[in-house]
Amino acid sequence: MKRIAVFSGSSPGVQPDYMIAAKRLAETLVSRSHALVYGGANVGLMGELARSVKALGGEVIGVIPRSLVEKEVAYRELHDLRIVESMHERKAVIADLSDGFGRALGCSRLAHFRCRGVKYVIGGLLSLSRGDHDHAFVAAQLS
Repeated sequence: MKRIAVFSGSSPGVQPDYMIAAKRLAETLVSRSHALVYGGANVGLMGELARSVKALGGEVIGVIPRSLVEKEVAYRELHDLRIVESMHERKAVIADLSDGFGRALGCSRLAHFRCRGVKYVIGGLLSLSRGDHDHAFVAAQLS
């Protein structure tokens, strides 16, 4: 089983289609037997993605800073929720746990990681900003 890190937002996004895309991405990950590694929150797009993967029987690993756990945004129902001390440590742990990366809905933090020499490559991109509702591109890139 490959572990795919997906970076997405803690808000639901400005378009309702974003939440639908998170559910479709979950279906794609689970159908390909890929585990999700993500930011550990129960809110926004990342929360929807994690809940959907879990509901479909997929493996979900969350990594979240203690400060966000204290603000009660952690997805505490996860079987594997790792609590770290900083956002930087969060990114590093996610990178260590993952076999590849996906990026959802306009996240730019991954580019920063790549510039710092992280050995992983982007596994897929999902952007609905131009009306692209096709999650097949992500599925093809993650296989």
